[in-house]
Amino acid sequence: MLAILKREMSAYFNSALAWIVIAAFTFVIGLVFVSLLGYYSEASMLASSPMGARGLNPTDKMIVPTFQWIGYLLLFILPVLTMRLIAEESRQGTLEMLFTYPLTDVEIVLGKFFGGLSVVGVLMLITSGLFVALNRLTPIEWSIVASGYFGVLLLGSAFVSFGLWASSLTSSQMVSAAITYCGLLTSWLVVIVGESLETWKEIFGDISSMGHLEEMARGTISTHHVVYYLSWTALFLFLTVRTLESRKWSS
Repeated sequence: MLAILKREMSAYFNSALAWIVIAAFTFVIGLVFVSLLGYYSEASMLASSPMGARGLNPTDKMIVPTFQWIGYLLLFILPVLTMRLIAEESRQGTLEMLFTYPLTDVEIVLGKFFGGLSVVGVLMLITSGLFVALNRLTPIEWSIVASGYFGVLLLGSAFVSFGLWASSLTSSQMVSAAITYCGLLTSWLVVIVGESLETWKEIFGDISSMGHLEEMARGTISTHHVVYYLSWTALFLFLTVRTLESRKWSS
């Protein structure tokens, strides 16, 4: 598994695509953060009354919106980063060669999964500087920031596992990205029909992938959030393994 992980990380960070995506993400989230900070600073100057001052909570005004934007950006950039994980191997004909290595299908899938998740780790590291800067301007609760990052990690793992599964279905990176985009957008917008899915909500809480992240960004970590994301991740990793097994036997 470690060999596959190193191989995928090398493929990512030696390619222009990954760095372009990281640069675009950094630019957009930096722009969003500066805009939020501007609104927060303006509201601070206008809050002359004690009631107004109490309403200026950096968690609600800065931390939660920043993590929400991180989640939205992951939804749009991870399909681009995961589309090549298996589809490119299939297109180039190296997937069959990979099956001859002394590795199980589970090890291959986990190596590629953690390779994709490593990019999420880099993005998390980059955004940590925003909260360090915010703390110099106004005291923030680092436990809430840690909870938000835990949510981003769980969200990223779920998205990467779905993208990996989509990549295992086809040899076309564009088709893989399209499937991933449709799936992730559905997981976000399914909240529209959420009121009619009471049984699901009793088990997992909010059925929208972004809804769980928002609650964790507020410092709320419950089994509903963890089970939701880990179940999603485990399901699509399992489906990816099964897809690779079927392709191995059909080749």
